[in-house]
Amino acid sequence: MMISHLRARLFSICLALCFTAGLALSGPVAAIQNIGFPDDQSLVLNKADQTQFQAAQRAIHEALITLAKFDGVDGEAKNEKVALQAVGHNAQIIQALAKSAGNRDIATFMATLETWSTTSSRNERTAKLVKKIEVGLMALKVRSK
Repeated sequence: MMISHLRARLFSICLALCFTAGLALSGPVAAIQNIGFPDDQSLVLNKADQTQFQAAQRAIHEALITLAKFDGVDGEAKNEKVALQAVGHNAQIIQALAKSAGNRDIATFMATLETWSTTSSRNERTAKLVKKIEVGLMALKVRSK
């Protein structure tokens, strides 16, 4: 009886590890499609940080609009590269602000967004996904201390 219970437990652990490894290896696109913002989509920041957040949010928003605009358009690699760099850089800024404000969920999403902007291929940046990211980004709000 004890051996049977031990086998079942080991099987469960192995299954969980395989599932976790599969998610980790599926890349940033799967991570960004599956991650969601928390119910409380706000940060409490001081005025200077609030200004920095809003500038970074606006820059990512404009970069996402550029990415959606050039979806499937050949010859626009330079514009896409600049837009992706803007997403990555500004996601780092928001990630740092979210960490300092104590919102790990937003910090995690921004880290995932940064990874997506640097490692994904053109096929993984569909207009539908870019729009989903844009909606989530614009839902973030900042409150002053």
